[in-house]
Amino acid sequence: MNHILKHIVALLIVFSSTNLIAQNSSIDYTISFDKVTINMQDISVSSTIIKNNNTLVWNQSNNGAFDSSTYTITNNTENWNQSTSTGTLSYTMTYEGHQVDLIILGEASGMSATLTFKESDTEQDIYTFKINNISYQ
Repeated sequence: MNHILKHIVALLIVFSSTNLIAQNSSIDYTISFDKVTINMQDISVSSTIIKNNNTLVWNQSNNGAFDSSTYTITNNTENWNQSTSTGTLSYTMTYEGHQVDLIILGEASGMSATLTFKESDTEQDIYTFKINNISYQ
């Protein structure tokens, strides 16, 4: 009986540590889109957002000009199904001393994102875009 109890305790430890690893894992990916809406105005721009660990990089190109912005993720909530690309990814980030929030929503009808750049307590820029593609690293 004591032998069986030791095996049960060992299995509980294994299951507990496996659950902790799964909770701490982070989804890394690249998304692409070709249009951004800013203050209800559509702007054509070829873009990718690359999320790797606690860094998010937004690369944009338009008419031969290229721009890249790097954000540091300070908080995240990832409720995402990679096999169906559905759920919600939510990040709080910093960029040049400003808070930036990104929410990615995946539904059966497609994926979209909203990036909110907070200039101050009362002023913010909101960028929305429809995601064309997502690939996972």
